[in-house]
Amino acid sequence: VIRQENRGVAAARNRGFETARGRYVLPLDCDDWIEPDYTRRALELIAGREDVFVHSWTVTFGTYEVVLRKRWELFEQLIANQIASCILTPKTLWRRVGGYDETMRLGCEDWDFNIRLGLAGAEGLCLPEPLFHYRLSANETMRSTSYRNYGAIWRGMQKKYPDVYRIFELLRRAQARAKERRRHASWFLLAVYGMHRLLPHMLFSLLFRVAFSLRFRMRTSRIIGKRVPVRP
Repeated sequence: VIRQENRGVAAARNRGFETARGRYVLPLDCDDWIEPDYTRRALELIAGREDVFVHSWTVTFGTYEVVLRKRWELFEQLIANQIASCILTPKTLWRRVGGYDETMRLGCEDWDFNIRLGLAGAEGLCLPEPLFHYRLSANETMRSTSYRNYGAIWRGMQKKYPDVYRIFELLRRAQARAKERRRHASWFLLAVYGMHRLLPHMLFSLLFRVAFSLRFRMRTSRIIGKRVPVRP
């Protein structure tokens, strides 16, 4: 057990990575859990490589029980965080990208970290099963600092990576992505980016919270009768 003054989630994760003696590290928050074979299967998939990281599908529990079948894709990641923080990461890769940004005290430090992994050329490998269980409470999530300030946080990230967020660069990535017939239409993601550029931060954050809530309600309605078993 490591104790330190509260300097935020990013500082806590960095301290964990610094102290860990293993070759790979898997961050896991105290209110979430993973299937017993997650780490074994992730290590088998990573196969000793130092230029990749591994994530699985996420299943939420609490207010909503939904399986999120997300796969790593950098273009989507630039628009919204697509994978959870519970990813098996080589310690050398964490060091190469500079770790988590400890100045991001309002949240979304894992979103920023995941983007930097992609910009560093790292590939995200997916275990296509719900092996990570994420506790979700709609009321707490909607009121959290990161969701209230989502628009401002994203604007800060765009300033942090100006070359990546130039409109022509996003269009280039969208065109390349469209050829691969990704699940989510590139034009929709570009529309989200356009709304963020045009709307005030607070209004955009409000719309994002509403969309977030509707998204989970719709997905929950689709799996009625197929509820995911969760541990007490």
